[in-house]
Formats: sequence, structure tokens, C-alpha cells
Amino acid sequence: MTSSFDLLPNEIYLSIFDYLKPIDVLYSFFNINKRLNHLVRYNSPPSYLDLRNISIKAFEHYCLDLFPLFYSNIKSLKIDGEQFSHQKFQYPSNIKDLTLSLTGDYYPPSLLSDEKLFNGKCLLTTCSIENYAYHLSKRLSICPTLKQLTIHLKCHADLLEIMNRLPNIQKLHSTIDYDVSSTNESPSSITLTFPFQFLTDFSYIISQRHGLVYFVTNYCLIETLIKSFSTLKYLQMYIVGCLHTCLDGDYLKANLLKHLPLLQEFHFFFQSYGTTDYLMKDMSTYQTDYWLKEKRLNFGYVNNELTDIQCLFTLPYAFDRIDGCVNEHFIKNIKTNHTIKTNLSKCPGWLNVKHLELACDITPGLLSTLSEIFVNLRTVRCYGGYRYIHPSLLKLKTSTLKSVDKLIFEENCLRHTSLVQLTPNLHTLHLSLTILLQLIQEVGTGYLYQIKELHVRLFQQPYLQEVIDAFPNIRHLTLCSRLSDDELPLRSFVDKRCHHKHRPISALDIIEQLLSCKSLKQLTSVKIGCYWERDEENIQNILARKIHKYFGQYFSLRCEPYTSTACGNVLFSK
Repeated sequence: MTSSFDLLPNEIYLSIFDYLKPIDVLYSFFNINKRLNHLVRYNSPPSYLDLRNISIKAFEHYCLDLFPLFYSNIKSLKIDGEQFSHQKFQYPSNIKDLTLSLTGDYYPPSLLSDEKLFNGKCLLTTCSIENYAYHLSKRLSICPTLKQLTIHLKCHADLLEIMNRLPNIQKLHSTIDYDVSSTNESPSSITLTFPFQFLTDFSYIISQRHGLVYFVTNYCLIETLIKSFSTLKYLQMYIVGCLHTCLDGDYLKANLLKHLPLLQEFHFFFQSYGTTDYLMKDMSTYQTDYWLKEKRLNFGYVNNELTDIQCLFTLPYAFDRIDGCVNEHFIKNIKTNHTIKTNLSKCPGWLNVKHLELACDITPGLLSTLSEIFVNLRTVRCYGGYRYIHPSLLKLKTSTLKSVDKLIFEENCLRHTSLVQLTPNLHTLHLSLTILLQLIQEVGTGYLYQIKELHVRLFQQPYLQEVIDAFPNIRHLTLCSRLSDDELPLRSFVDKRCHHKHRPISALDIIEQLLSCKSLKQLTSVKIGCYWERDEENIQNILARKIHKYFGQYFSLRCEPYTSTACGNVLFSK
């Protein structure tokens, strides 16, 4: 006996719905017939939607057909920047929880100045803006009901500016993505307007994703801000790049913690340098401190003499990265105020660490530390060109970092390229063209076949074929002629076109060569930074016709103009 899909009992449909995400139930079953529409509504209409991984065509379908029908039920929404800026998207005013995933160097800074996100009519209480360093626009109005916010900002002044628009904020997690080219931030003229009597949870994280080795952080500005939040119960601080700033238990107790009487949890990581004349008090003097015991504040101190960097941090370690202090002697060099002797190598906090910055020799001792203690390590960034990898490591096949899947090489790391041979599960590489060419020559293609994502800086178009031959299984490719996303453009005074100090590249030629290459069957996305074309105004249509020749209508394409801060980016994805 056979039965058609339309004749199945309702219980079968509802069981199928249980195995699917709400977004898939809507897209697959709604508006097929009246019976299925009733079942979808009966199956508790979704209050949460994650639209970030669907195609633009499907997103348009949601915007036109489904959103209006479920506006009253949707309370939580996750979308990406391209969807948010889509002309057919209308922000549902009843949504209380919004996650907006943006890419830092692709969408223009004016994106969030649109008042359809934060306005006086919406009921938004929780907002998380991911993967984006947003420089505030003076015209932006903040939703007065907002109580929880997670955001990436460009500088300390931006944080003060946004706090002055959030009188009822209770939880604020801020990440400051300073640019490498930034100078020491001078005291801001912006003052706080409100007493912030509701703020109980605050996080101040300085991002070092661009390598802020020489950046100078004005710690006094940060301390002055936090001391004004007397209602804080939970505080996190990850501060790097403090020049001649001597922090220890006495300093924190006298200058910061005494202003926070309600504080229950405090996690910090302070990195400073240039304090060789300062001798930190012996940690044993803090073991009998009643105040520190009462707050359950245990911390460790480590000094990296090779880099002149000192780090003070709470234990167990609470952050997912460590900058500037790890070497093969890291664990045994930690001095702590623990009253009970513990094995720091077994500290559960090291399980949180997923990213390390290494500016030291990679020796057998260091590799052993990384593999045994930082067992969840995913990303390693190498800098410091005079360091090297010990030759014995390359001979031992058992000496590997199995958990690491992403390597970042700075421009001067020509002696670190062999690290690729020690990461058997590597699938993402960030490096410059010079290091890439050396890597291909030294390690050969045998270690590169598993790479799925490649980001090349200072790229020059004549070397494209070498990239294609060396990475046959590449899926995501980024080719940029600039040194970093923060590097300022150089423009002609005559025609205002980009005359970058690195050779500009043609997006049209690169995409055509990549798509016509039969060996790159897995390639799904290409990003080209600082491109140059003769016909700039029509480049979107020209590229669209070229891509359509290979893939039909199943692709997404977006082109930035030359007038953008990045001198133009092209992003293509299947």
C-alpha cells in the first residue's frame, strides 16, 4: 500500500518539524497549502530565527512573505550585514534580541547609522554586534530600552559616546579594536552624563588581532571610567600595550577595587612593557591579605625578559587568548599568591585559551607546553623575525600541534614557515605574498593540500598561478594588495583613484582565471582587496555577467567603489 505525502497524518508532520530548525520549517512547509499552514502555526510559531547562512533569494522570500505573518511572534533574530542593508528588509519593531554579524573591513562604517536598527519605537533590550569595529555616527539614535549590549568599537572615546546614550544599560561588553597606526590616545573631552546606577556587568577588552606590540594604551583613562561604576558586580578587563604601567595587587586594591564595593567577580589580564626598573612585590606577601581572600582574588605574574613584557592575570585564567608572554618557561615562571600550592600546568583556566601570540623561539620545550597545557589551542600568530624553529622538531613526526587549525604569519616571520609542518590539521593561513612564496619553496605542496582558507596580503597578480597550483583544495580565498586592513589608502590628487604603494590588482582578471581553472572545484568564495579596473562604474555588471557564465544565477556578488576606505573590495561567493 502506498501513500502520498499530502495524505500523511498530522502527527508525522509534527514529528518532522521536531527534527528541523524553525527557519527550515518555515521555508520548506509554509505557503504550500492551507493544511500545512495551520500545522506550522500550531507547531508554536518561531520566536527565534537565525537567517545568517541562507541565500539572498531565500532571505528575500522571508522578508516579503514570512516576516509580516510572524512579526508578533519573533522575539530573537540573527542576521548578517548584507541582509541588514538589504532594501527589502524592514526591521520588526517588536524584536527584543538581535544579533548582527558583520565583517570588519567589508561593510562601510555608515552601515549602522540607519535608524531602523536603534530608534525610539523599537522594544530592543539585547543586542550583539559581532565581528565589526564600529565607529559611531553622531546621528545614530540608541533605543532607550536597550539593557544589554555587546559591541566592537574603534577607540575609548567611542565607548564613552555610546554609554551617554544608554542610561538604562545593565550589561555592556565592549571590545576596542585599536588600529596599528593609532597613536597614544589622549584624554578624552567626553564626560559621562549619567550615574549608571543599573550597570552591574561590564567588560573592557582591547583586541590585539592586528598585532599591537608597539601600541601604547593609556590605562589611566580606562581606570577612571571603571571607578565611576560603583554598582558593578561583574568586571572583566583585558588590557594590552601599557607602557611604563606597573600593576600589582597593591595598586589594584588602592586605586581600583576600593571604588567597587559590590564587586563579586573580577577577571583581568594586564600586559605592560618598559618596566624593567620596577621590582614587583614578592607574591608571598599577598597570601595573608584578608581583603584579597575575601574577594577570592588569586592572580599570577610572569615576566618575559626576551620581549620586556610583564603580565598580571587572575587565576584560573578566564580569557580565550594570551598575548606577548608565552615561551617554553611560561608555566614555571608564573609567580602566584595562591595560599595552597597547586600545579599550575593543571589549571583548568588554560582550557579556555584558543589563541596565542608567539614572539619566541619554537623549541621542543615550548611545543610540549603548547600541546600538553593548551589542549584547545586553535590559532597561533607568529611575529618577531629573529626567532626560529628548532631543527629537531621537524625530524620528529610525533611533535605536532594537532588542535591548531589556523596560522597567522606577520611580514617579518620568514624563519617560522616550517611551523606548517607541525600542524597536521591546519586549514587556514594568513600571511603575506613573500612568506607564501617561501613557504611553497621550503615545505612543498604536500603540507598545503589540506588548506581550505587562504588570506594573502601584499598580493601581486603575476603570482596567481603559483597560488592555484599550491592550494588545489582551497575553498575561501582572500587576495589583498595592502599590508593590513588598517593601512591607509594612497590616492592620486588628479583623479582620486587608488595609487597604492603596492601594485593594484584586477578583480575581473583574477576571478576569470580562478573560475576557468578546473582544478579549483571546491572554491566557494573569493575576496579581492584594493582592485583596479578601467570601467569602475560598471564593474558590478561586468563581473556578474562573467560569473553567470560559469554558475548561472546561484552566486552572490558585491563590489565596493574606489572611494571606500579600503580602495574597493570585491566579494564573490557561490
